Amino acid sequence: MKDYWSKLDNAGKIYPANVNIRNTTLFRIDINLKNRVNPGILQLALDEIMPRFPYFHVKLKRGLFWYYFKKTEEQIMIRKDIYYPCTEWDFKKAGFLFTVKYGTKKIALEFSHSITDGGGGLEFTKSLLLKYYQLRGLTPADTAGIKIPGEDIPPKEYSDDFRQFYDRHIPASKTERDKAFHLDYKLTQRGIYHVTTGCLDFRDIKALAVEKKLNLTALLCVIYLEVFQQIMYERKSRPAPIVINLPVNLRNIFESRTMFNFFVSVTPGIDPRLGFFSEDDLIKHMRSYLSIEIDRRYVGKMIKRNIETENNIFVRIMPLFIKEMILPVIYRLYGERGYTSGISNLGKIVFPAEIEEEIVSVNVIPPPSPGNLVKMIGFSFKEKFYITFGSLTENKTVEMKFFSRLRKLGVPVKIDTVL
Repeated sequence: MKDYWSKLDNAGKIYPANVNIRNTTLFRIDINLKNRVNPGILQLALDEIMPRFPYFHVKLKRGLFWYYFKKTEEQIMIRKDIYYPCTEWDFKKAGFLFTVKYGTKKIALEFSHSITDGGGGLEFTKSLLLKYYQLRGLTPADTAGIKIPGEDIPPKEYSDDFRQFYDRHIPASKTERDKAFHLDYKLTQRGIYHVTTGCLDFRDIKALAVEKKLNLTALLCVIYLEVFQQIMYERKSRPAPIVINLPVNLRNIFESRTMFNFFVSVTPGIDPRLGFFSEDDLIKHMRSYLSIEIDRRYVGKMIKRNIETENNIFVRIMPLFIKEMILPVIYRLYGERGYTSGISNLGKIVFPAEIEEEIVSVNVIPPPSPGNLVKMIGFSFKEKFYITFGSLTENKTVEMKFFSRLRKLGVPVKIDTVL
């Protein structure tokens, strides 16, 4: 794949034109270890696995109409972790779409959403950790499902599966959306991104979800909607829709193996202009909403909408320099303007048992965005469930109210990280 180049996938295309020091598009995976990191071995591990991921060993290049990825043989160097997370936004200049960083007992990876999502990022992280510990003399017995250097590289791994599963015969979903309620808190200084992580016993939050007859994602959405509704009333803000941007991993729905982005966003929400929504109202709404919207037929409509937008003749023939002026405006008006915040549930994160013994904890941090000052990610690791907020404001009202609500519902929360 020496001369490999590729277009950005359908979801990735929007990101490069919108990158700035606050909207970096970077999400982060932290692996906190029991023992000190050996930087030399970490660099060697990265070097050895990159031939298995040639579609990530690329630089972002400018084309006439769109950015594209071009394969490079330049070595990707690890860096010491010294800045706020998700704030090094110079990948359009440096070219690489991810970085590997290290602290005393931490390995951290930051990926631009231009090239992959949480699913692809976690797959790469597993391969890097496996090689790192193999070079340190650890030999895990079960490495099934982890991508290993020397394997054949199936084309399905670098496929734009939005196009693969696009069905031109079905109707496209609608894009109209009212302006959502937004927090009016003051932004942090540029380059500062705050992180707050709560650690829960997985059994506790799972039991609460079972009690409410919800899955974990729906439970998180219910509590999040409650929090924003409470903030709206307390601040005497003018009622507006409270809408959550909830990415749905499409790999299982469509049996996809792509390492590029493959998700669509559903938008559970409430409209307080119609009155107050009780917890029972929210539970009923989320129970029905997610069962309907997260369905192959309905997400297919969203895929069609996104592909047809990209295929629009006026969009296609518009030179890149004009797109770079227009797309950020469109993104502000029709993207995060319609969302109050975002939630991602990455599910259970698993490594080989021998490697998990070397790990104290894992964290995943959402990408910052001034359009949605606060975002949240949930995931489980070992017996714990983690809820991480990324925030571009000093105000911690959302985080405090969310964790306080969990405690009132009988779920103890330990605050693990405050940055």
